[in-house]
Amino acid sequence: MKKISRTVCMTLATVMALCFTDISTVSSLCETTKKASTESKTPGKEDVQAQLALDTFNAINAYRKSLGLPELVWNDTLSTIAFKRAKETARKFSHIRPNGRSYETLFSASGLAVGTVGESIGTGYYTGIDILGIWLASDFHRQMIEDGTFNYIAVGTYINDKGVSYIAAEFMQ
Repeated sequence: MKKISRTVCMTLATVMALCFTDISTVSSLCETTKKASTESKTPGKEDVQAQLALDTFNAINAYRKSLGLPELVWNDTLSTIAFKRAKETARKFSHIRPNGRSYETLFSASGLAVGTVGESIGTGYYTGIDILGIWLASDFHRQMIEDGTFNYIAVGTYINDKGVSYIAAEFMQ
């Protein structure tokens, strides 16, 4: 029994000596591992929403480009409206806002000179290509996406607690 205990103790002592001979290497390895785990964390809900908005924006512009139309320019003020509308459509899926007013009221309330504006909304899609395909299947939405008088766009997305996506694209001259 003493022989086994002595062997175990000697093995542990050897392992500890090997592990601690170069503490800077161990420390460096720990920092690298910590950094990698921080960088590769699972994206949060906001990251997923932002990526879906960007994918949809890019899909719309790629489609317009394929038709020889100019690309739409992202507008930050419209972005605020689009994200608000996406969240509102989770409560009431309509172009009429939960307060009973038209979506267009957000444009003027945000200080934008409202000329010709448009809105496309959708729910349950998780890629820009998917939502674009649904909008292109609708004559009204396809005409809006293909409308050469629009210059600006923003896409907002919202994913509720059940994981259901709501997308709103706001267009403006």
